[in-house]
Amino acid sequence: GVGNCEYRTRCDADSAGFDTRRGECCQVPTTGTSACITSIEPVSCGLPGEKQCSYANQCLAESVGFSADQCCRAVPQGIVCNSIVQPVECGDIPCVYTNQCEATAAGYSQSECCPQPVSTGCNRRLDRLACGTARCVYDNACIARNAGFDPASCVALPPLPIMTIQGDTNVTGDVTSGAAGKTATAAGIAAFLFAAVLNLV
Repeated sequence: GVGNCEYRTRCDADSAGFDTRRGECCQVPTTGTSACITSIEPVSCGLPGEKQCSYANQCLAESVGFSADQCCRAVPQGIVCNSIVQPVECGDIPCVYTNQCEATAAGYSQSECCPQPVSTGCNRRLDRLACGTARCVYDNACIARNAGFDPASCVALPPLPIMTIQGDTNVTGDVTSGAAGKTATAAGIAAFLFAAVLNLV
């Protein structure tokens, strides 16, 4: 919870009104993890959109079940950044920070981060571009421009491959046409069975 209440077991936490199955609590490392306490490199761990749990380092995070790809470098305490909200995504996971100041404080250089895409005022046309030294990918030139890049300096990416859905029949095309093909096949089977029933009557 917000007050960092500590309970001995998940059952105790559930009894106190917290839902541990929905990620409302963070597991505390056990006393047997003394080998992890030598370094202070704070991380924040958890699935996107769920509660983020803070640990002094990755070793402690892994001791309670978080893998490296579930954790991001945390912004150290005492770091003061401006309140401007310009989210950036950094690293391979990627980790999201409120702005580049926080990302830098967490140990990421600007070349390792991408401004999050903002589609305001842009159409949905898919002409993907890779921009900047971090090869930030945006769906089209308008979105790249919103992220602060000059589309002329970006590299055009090849179109995404057309999806193929294989069911009772092979249908090549987009998802809609594939679904329509499978529906038509199902309708044909139903008609055949209905006709067979009529012949038996």
